[in-house]
Amino acid sequence: MSKRLFLHIVDAVKQHDNYFTQRHDDLGRLGLSTLQKITAAFRILAYGMPADATDEYIKIGDSTAIECKKRFCRAIVKIFSECAKHASKWCIRTRHCKFNLN
Repeated sequence: MSKRLFLHIVDAVKQHDNYFTQRHDDLGRLGLSTLQKITAAFRILAYGMPADATDEYIKIGDSTAIECKKRFCRAIVKIFSECAKHASKWCIRTRHCKFNLN
């Protein structure tokens, strides 16, 4: 995946669900970054990585990684499902036209 596409997805998900926004805790320490949360979700989904393995690489707990994955999936469906519907209709029409030309 290109960096540009990844950052586009990160920005869209962050705008859709403020769970992915980095916040301070009660002691004033910064919490997990947007990139940490979304990278954890990507690694679980793309590589079939167990949630507890994200702790070693991304420094995120397994329950948080699971929550990130759930919220990420919901956000992606909400944000991009309408785009996918339009794109698939366009692809079907394009294929149909190419088929008729032959």
